[in-house]
Amino acid sequence: MILADFPQPPANNGRGLHGTASNQRFPDPWDYWLNEICEMGIKWFKLLDDGGSNVDFAKELLHRGVMPVIRLYIDAPNPGRITDYARVDEVAVIRRYVAAGIRYFEINNEPNLGNEWHIPYPPDAPEMTMDNWLPDAELVISLGGLPAFPALAQTQDPRFNSVNWCRRAFAYLKSHYADRAAAVFSSGAWLAVHAALLNHSLDYPYDAINQRDHPRATAFTDDCCLLGYRVPLDILKETFGLSAPVISTEGGVFAPGPSGSTTWDTRYPAITKQTHATNTVAMFQWMMDQSPAEFFGMCPWLIFGGGNSAWDYDSWYRRNEILPVVAALKGMPNYAKKNPVGAVPKPSPGLPPASVDVANIARGVAWSALKITLNPDAALFKKAKELQLGHPVTNEIPGVMIGGVRCVVQGFANGILYAKEGDWGNIQMATWM
Repeated sequence: MILADFPQPPANNGRGLHGTASNQRFPDPWDYWLNEICEMGIKWFKLLDDGGSNVDFAKELLHRGVMPVIRLYIDAPNPGRITDYARVDEVAVIRRYVAAGIRYFEINNEPNLGNEWHIPYPPDAPEMTMDNWLPDAELVISLGGLPAFPALAQTQDPRFNSVNWCRRAFAYLKSHYADRAAAVFSSGAWLAVHAALLNHSLDYPYDAINQRDHPRATAFTDDCCLLGYRVPLDILKETFGLSAPVISTEGGVFAPGPSGSTTWDTRYPAITKQTHATNTVAMFQWMMDQSPAEFFGMCPWLIFGGGNSAWDYDSWYRRNEILPVVAALKGMPNYAKKNPVGAVPKPSPGLPPASVDVANIARGVAWSALKITLNPDAALFKKAKELQLGHPVTNEIPGVMIGGVRCVVQGFANGILYAKEGDWGNIQMATWM
């Protein structure tokens, strides 16, 4: 299979949401929840399953143009196969979903964490997981489903380090099951991730604040970010020369806790109910405008707890309130991703004519590698060029409140430019120190 062979929802905008924290039947009233999901422009919806508990709701989603992603929920499944789960006939469950038109399945979850193991977390966890994941993936494909390479918990904890875990898992597949693994990724396997933004910016860890403290940091040195989705995708390409869809089945911008304000990284603004909405809208705008074709969808945690009070403060729909993010999503633009699967590049015309600004094209490519959008018509760009401030180290950051005034800020190698929004004739400069 190539990317274009994988099913996607109509007019895929990359916008998704994680369903309840329960693996039981999705709660009533279904019409209300289906309408809310569609009014927010949701195109991907993650569901936990217990013995086929959400087949009917998944069918309703599919009828509304929303693509379900089903996690076969098994508590602490490692080590083991899905067929080891005696209480539920998972083969029969998969067949029921596939017969209903549902194709995407998660068959493991965060195996780099100890609480996903029913034995003490072993030193060879990546390798042991792959011994079981590969035959499970082959089984799901044989039943007509599309199995996920397991999503990892993004962490830099040396014992559970997600980047190292992923490298070891793919290296083991290559050394022990090269042909079988390549066949699986050529026949329907995809990459699940849990791209959690915390309170980081969209371009973390490439942003000016983090680069100041950790020069040359990348998503491979800190994947606790949106761009952490690249880790398994790049490792798959490096190891097998293959690509696959990526779907973030948890993560996103987590809602604030009981205090109404949560800070994971003190260098960045806290997440409040309002910044949770603002950052989530920005994330989904990025999904529509900038995410690559391989990044099919982002399903942030969590629509609501599903009867489990432990998850109430993670929820968008709480027992006594609906967070601002819901209205924000209903009001934001909604259109298909600008980098759709199957877009055919134009054939190369050979050497460009003299009228083509080759240097500016090359500049745009280099900026893109920095995860920064080139806009040579922008006032800050022109001012930086005039002042010879060097290459950018951040994107333009709009909506920054400085002294009660909404400003636009952008960092360059040799200085920081800022201006009141719209007042482009009065751009000011600040030094980094």
